[in-house]
Amino acid sequence: MKHLKNLGSVMVATMACIVAFGAPVAAAGDFYATGGAGIALTGSQSTSHKFTITGASITCTTVTYTGTTPAATFETLELHPEYSGCTVFGFVGATINTAGCQYIFNINSPTVTLKSCSAGAIVVTASNAFGKCVMEVPNQSGINGQSFGTGGPALGHDILVSSNATNISAKITTSTGICPVSVGTHSSGVYTGTTTVRAASGELMAAPKFHGGAGAALTGQQSVSHKFTLTGSSLTCNTVMFSGSVGATGTSETQEMHPEFSGCIAFGFVTSTVNTAACQYLFNATSDSATLKGCKYVQPECQSVGLYGDLSVHGRATHEWHLHGKNLGQ
Repeated sequence: MKHLKNLGSVMVATMACIVAFGAPVAAAGDFYATGGAGIALTGSQSTSHKFTITGASITCTTVTYTGTTPAATFETLELHPEYSGCTVFGFVGATINTAGCQYIFNINSPTVTLKSCSAGAIVVTASNAFGKCVMEVPNQSGINGQSFGTGGPALGHDILVSSNATNISAKITTSTGICPVSVGTHSSGVYTGTTTVRAASGELMAAPKFHGGAGAALTGQQSVSHKFTLTGSSLTCNTVMFSGSVGATGTSETQEMHPEFSGCIAFGFVTSTVNTAACQYLFNATSDSATLKGCKYVQPECQSVGLYGDLSVHGRATHEWHLHGKNLGQ
């Protein structure tokens, strides 16, 4: 006889790991400012920013972004960059002119746009008695490698902007003396670093959501085989299906999906069944965990009889599952 308890609470952590949605639905999101529109924003480097081109690099002791919130909820974030205390290609005390420049970040895109520079570009000038370098980073779109997160303590959240760009276009216009970069245009500039952006009042957050056509039917299936293991014994199924529908608004932090499992082998018992009547997984776009709810109440029980063994397992904790299997001569 085997006695298995709390089967459902363990199952949710393993069988619901991968869902491939069959209808157009995506985890998108928005920036949120609890203070609403018009709140001043300030960003500073939380890990050092570094720009590299043809092996030569630029670092600055101070990197500052400034802007204002356009609304309480917004998809794009516009920030003006300023750089000081810079060492450029080995030249100390270099200047970086960013007059008028704006970075346009989009929470739903891995790219950033550089626009509105007064000189048409960010202009970097480095010189001493032994040489001079001048570089222009022109207004451009599609700079890759951007990602966003929410940091800071509870009731004091801020946005983390991570940059790992590899496709920045830049033009060296002057190279004399010991300047290590040659005149010409380059398209593989690398920019790395993390920026913490804070609001002058209230909180600032980057929160993903599920987006899809309101009311659209959703189907999910295992794209990588699901497997539940308990004390060395496992349960696998040929077919794992999820079904649900997009909510009435088309946008939500949560999504409910009903699971169904068939063609299962449970703990060595062939033609096992997994009963998920009324069960719903509740996925959250802002969390890496899921909630199992709504399953019908099942009393715990266990029995094993017969020459080769019959198994009937019912597990109940906060969530309820029941599993029936028959060993066909294992």
